[in-house]
Amino acid sequence: MSKHSKRERDYVTLKIPPELAKEIDEIIKNHPELGYRSRAEFVKEAIRKHILTHFSKE
Repeated sequence: MSKHSKRERDYVTLKIPPELAKEIDEIIKNHPELGYRSRAEFVKEAIRKHILTHFSKE
């Protein structure tokens, strides 16, 4: 059996420029009212919103 859990295998890794990562970190730090606990959480929601905005069927 693999040393990684099933949950870890269900994800892929994406790379973003360091400047963008810093910007996301600042948003998370300076706006706790938004409720993001991590970069991953922020990015997942941003991608979902982008897909819904630009590619959802009406």
